[in-house]
Amino acid sequence: MSDEERQRQMDFIVEQQAQFAVNIELLRERMDAQSLSSEAQWRSIEAQARSIEEQRRSIEAQGRSIEERGRSIEAQTRSVEAQGLSIESLREAQARTDATVAQIARQQLHINEVVAVIAES
Repeated sequence: MSDEERQRQMDFIVEQQAQFAVNIELLRERMDAQSLSSEAQWRSIEAQARSIEEQRRSIEAQGRSIEERGRSIEAQTRSVEAQGLSIESLREAQARTDATVAQIARQQLHINEVVAVIAES
């Protein structure tokens, strides 16, 4: 092998090493960017989890409120019965209770959907 051929081989090897160094640096930069992105996604997930927890507490409070309303309606129903009011008044109270329960069911469904979306993330 001549000196010129050896020089070409050495030049090729040096070029390859330089290219490898550039590629490694690019990979490091990408990994750093992905790490930052992952951290941001984790913070977002944590924020969503806190939001879901707040919504859960709110729903529980609404549930307690509904229970209190239910007890209030029961007391009102007894009062209505004691006062001899018509059955129509009782039907209206039941319709309001049903509407409230339906509203809570819709809210619970929404929470379940939010939890499913987060679980898929």
